[in-house]
Amino acid sequence: MDTNTIIGAAIAIISSSITAGLSFLFRCLESDKKRKWEIEDRNKENEQKVTIKRIDQVESLVTEYYNLGGTIVRNLDGIYEGNWDYKTLIKEVDPLIKKFHLTQMPKVLGDSKLQTHVDKLHKLSEKIVDLVSIISVNSKDKKLDRREVGEEILKVLNELEEPYSNAIRRLDTLRKNIYS
Repeated sequence: MDTNTIIGAAIAIISSSITAGLSFLFRCLESDKKRKWEIEDRNKENEQKVTIKRIDQVESLVTEYYNLGGTIVRNLDGIYEGNWDYKTLIKEVDPLIKKFHLTQMPKVLGDSKLQTHVDKLHKLSEKIVDLVSIISVNSKDKKLDRREVGEEILKVLNELEEPYSNAIRRLDTLRKNIYS
């Protein structure tokens, strides 16, 4: 056998081995890169799902505050007449009590503006419940001016509108920011 043929064969084997090795290395690097992207995408998607769930929870709480106001308005005549006892009031407030832990959720979302709106809704709802409970607890008291307390309830109910709509707008903004 000729030396040149052996050297040529050796060069061919070495170069094809190097090419195969480099090809394998580049495929591994690309596969790792693709895997990292997939993991990053999956983590981002999971974060989005958690954030959306938290936003939905806050929206549920905000809506519950607003619905309490609507329930009070619909039953105001009965409240004036003393037909609402304390048990009825507790029954209407129960959904809010069950969601009380969500009042700090805007902090978890990192949104101080939303937290301000939720805090205001919470305080106004507490004030409404206090006023209704004055009527409910003292339903037999003839000296209690139910209309005066009722006027105060209506004034507080009107104040619910602004923080409610601001909170909903803020939640919508947070939802939009998730996908941008």
